[in-house]
Amino acid sequence: MALIWSKLKPQDRYQVLARTEPSLFELKILGQLYQPIMGHAAYSLYLTFLSEVDRVGQASAIRSHQWLMNVMGLPLDKIYQARLRLEALGLLKTYHTKHEEIELVEYQLLAP
Repeated sequence: MALIWSKLKPQDRYQVLARTEPSLFELKILGQLYQPIMGHAAYSLYLTFLSEVDRVGQASAIRSHQWLMNVMGLPLDKIYQARLRLEALGLLKTYHTKHEEIELVEYQLLAP
């Protein structure tokens, strides 16, 4: 767990961006084909991120990873592992940027 704290902390800020909105068919694929491979934590993280984006092409509000931990009811190391699984499956890209003097992790959701 010490390795995770060096990469990500609860107070670190993040923002979610989705360039396209997954169709109902793609959400079914996500649940029926991807979920057994990625596990329930990664599936939940994807849907949580998706729910944070109001409109396609627009970014979500900037939040802390502590907020994400509270919403999902998971410790940061489990969220980090779920993030890695989504990245490995090509469902998420992660960028580290600076936004208004704040270090920011930007999560870009990709459709299945």
